[in-house]
Amino acid sequence: MEITLPRVYNGFVSEAIMNLKYGVKSKQDFWTIEEQASELSPEEQYEFLKRIRDGLIASSTEHAKVCQNPAYCEESIGSEQSINSLNKRMDALAPKVKPQLLQPAIDETVSHPIEHSAARQVLAMRFLLEYAKIKVNNDRAGQRLMHFFTGKSPDNLYKLWRNPYNKDLFTAEVEDLRFVRNIFEDLGAMEIVKMISNEIDNPNR
Repeated sequence: MEITLPRVYNGFVSEAIMNLKYGVKSKQDFWTIEEQASELSPEEQYEFLKRIRDGLIASSTEHAKVCQNPAYCEESIGSEQSINSLNKRMDALAPKVKPQLLQPAIDETVSHPIEHSAARQVLAMRFLLEYAKIKVNNDRAGQRLMHFFTGKSPDNLYKLWRNPYNKDLFTAEVEDLRFVRNIFEDLGAMEIVKMISNEIDNPNR
């Protein structure tokens, strides 16, 4: 089922894509979007965020074709940061949306539920490696490990591996840590649960 938005939102989507291409500098970057979406239903809000995210993905894909150094490109890194932030907002909104209207993030594989985001998978792997006392000094090796287990976008995994924490959106980040902690609680891996709890209570930032 396709959600139709008021025509004025076409302009809002285009404006948001331009504003977020170089990343999220502060929470202010999302205040306008949240204000614009405030009069929409949850389904329409989800669709609004999805269109912005998909537009950023399309823009980033086109830019990557001509970018000479994507690993350090401000637009490439900024777009990925904004895409991750939008995915988190969509995840938070998902419980209010009819299940048949939910769509997984572009870089998600069919076998993974939408809440199994790449950011959460990277966090879980980093805690596992820390518990095993395995220090990964090569970010590309970490990227390859995550790609092996998840099959998700290598570029996105590389950026997440280098900086798994979104410093501008600490609340969303804590939710990711709590989600990962629940996974290890179910396993009975209480030492890792304690490590994650320490990170939540005393973030190393």
